[in-house]
Amino acid sequence: MNHNEIHVWSAHMPAHGFGKLRGLLSVDELTRAQRFHFDRDRRHFIGRRAILRIVLATYLENTPGSVRFSYNDFGKPCLADPAHSKRLSFNLSHSGELIRIAVAIDRDVGIDVEVVDESVPIDSLARRVFSPREIATLEALPESLRRAGFFSCWTRKEAYVKARGKGLSLPLASFDVSVESGSTATLIREDRSSTVWKVENLEGGAAHYAAGAAKGGDWKTVCRTIRVEGGDRVVMP
Repeated sequence: MNHNEIHVWSAHMPAHGFGKLRGLLSVDELTRAQRFHFDRDRRHFIGRRAILRIVLATYLENTPGSVRFSYNDFGKPCLADPAHSKRLSFNLSHSGELIRIAVAIDRDVGIDVEVVDESVPIDSLARRVFSPREIATLEALPESLRRAGFFSCWTRKEAYVKARGKGLSLPLASFDVSVESGSTATLIREDRSSTVWKVENLEGGAAHYAAGAAKGGDWKTVCRTIRVEGGDRVVMP
């Protein structure tokens, strides 16, 4: 993996094999899994964490069960091993059955994926969380393009917030990204420094939107896929 690459892994939630996937998780992850009230949510958490471990293990040249995590003050996970913590960064997003994982070297990274939900009240939600410029741009779009614009904007903003790793302390309305679904990338300059972040569309479709964000403007996206079959067979085309 090169320093100027962001690897984006795409996966779908496994249909079965969760018993074996559980065996990859740590004690604290299993404890978190048990806190979910619904079995579907519990299984999805196990699947996400197991796939994240499998992906990271390919870079660390280790076993998925040996990956150890720590968390910053806002809950963003990172690698606990000091030999890797400053070099390899990652972020995971999920929506429905979709899972996206971004991996980078020596730069903060964030990713977001959203399945299109026709019931989302996009106009009222945008007025609550988007910046004034984004709201004006969204409302100027033809009604037929407005939902696509909303989800494009939303995923870009979420990816940037997740890359920053500051959680809800960074309000979505405090910065601007491009709204139009056809635009390919956005550069964001932090107000109080010269740091530049690039936010980029990821391959999606009519049913979902996705975006990645990382520090600097000199990186490119490399897309990869992973498929877990039966909890023990991993396919990486």
